[in-house]
Amino acid sequence: MPSCKAIFLHEGISDHCPAKITLPNSLTIKRSFQFCNVWAQHPQLFTIVKEGWGVNIEGCMMYKVVRRLKLLKRRLKGLYPEAFSNIVAEANTDRDTLRKAQEALHSCPIDEAHQQLKYEAYHKFQNSSYLAEVFLQQRSKATWIRLGDDNTRYFYSIIKHKKEIMFKINRNRSLGPNGFGSGFYISS
Repeated sequence: MPSCKAIFLHEGISDHCPAKITLPNSLTIKRSFQFCNVWAQHPQLFTIVKEGWGVNIEGCMMYKVVRRLKLLKRRLKGLYPEAFSNIVAEANTDRDTLRKAQEALHSCPIDEAHQQLKYEAYHKFQNSSYLAEVFLQQRSKATWIRLGDDNTRYFYSIIKHKKEIMFKINRNRSLGPNGFGSGFYISS
């Protein structure tokens, strides 16, 4: 049984005490698979998919499809650390390399070696920044969707709570400022 540690912090201006939970390092959380759109730019993707889909599997059609997807998932997960693990850091490094190449070219604008270096650095940065943008855009959409779901859940819980309160009101209470009583709202 893994041991964990909880520290309850001061509530501050809130009426709740935040809890900081520390889990042991040996505890691993299995994340669900999600295809990263950046992988589509990898030159070996088509070959990996073709090989994964070409595996001979016995069984009904649905079983074959699911089994091939599971095998393909394993291969694609290996693609991430191999080619895309530091994609944002690589784009930042390429930006610095481009800046240095541009500075060198400004100091000696007619030197063809500096021009070639700047040209190569520019294209490398253009590619890596595009890949980083695609990666970060997909990650931010996943975060936004998750937060949107949380907000939707919160919204409907508030509506449900207000509805429960409204139905607890006595139907024969006095009329509201608009002339309608609680009986009207409950029945409609």
